[in-house]
Amino acid sequence: MRLATLLVRCEDNWISSFSNRTGMSVQVQRCALKSGGKGRSILRISGPEERSKEEVEGDIGTSSPSCSVSLTTVSPGKWIGTAEVTDCRLCCALSNSDCMLDSARSNAEGEVEWVIVAPNASALASLVGELRALGCQVDIAKVTDLKDARELTEHQRKALRLAYELGYYDIPKRINLQELARRMEISKPTLDIILRRAQRKLVEERMESL
Repeated sequence: MRLATLLVRCEDNWISSFSNRTGMSVQVQRCALKSGGKGRSILRISGPEERSKEEVEGDIGTSSPSCSVSLTTVSPGKWIGTAEVTDCRLCCALSNSDCMLDSARSNAEGEVEWVIVAPNASALASLVGELRALGCQVDIAKVTDLKDARELTEHQRKALRLAYELGYYDIPKRINLQELARRMEISKPTLDIILRRAQRKLVEERMESL
């Protein structure tokens, strides 16, 4: 298994278009692809504190009419929500490949950083070739082998980060497990397992260093 970070620049990608036009940051935390260029994702957006969620949703709609979003304000200038696209060539390329999109985020250079899980080097090369054939500029920033079972997965890191930011570990808690699971669009038992496995890895690592 390979974990690769790709720097993708594509003119018709809504994240690139939105970020370039507004200067705001977008991070895709989970993505489910469907056939026909359709997809649904959970995302986080950061921008000016004075912007409202309605303005941000409108900006995304202007950047890409095929993308609809529903946001919730976490704090001034920070939103989480879901996005659905109905016509995306990049989604088609991903769904037709043997690779999975683990996460994505825009950067200050107008690129989108993709974290890709690939079964082997051949599958990764095939995806990169397909993206370039669509007219995208693609650079491979980093490739690592997935072989350390003790290392936190990206999904575990994202769940821990969101739980921490929303106050799940505060005393008293600012959010409970059920509400946290609802925001992540997964079941409460599934999220409980994800967090407990991640916490066990962190505790094991800490105990060995004592």
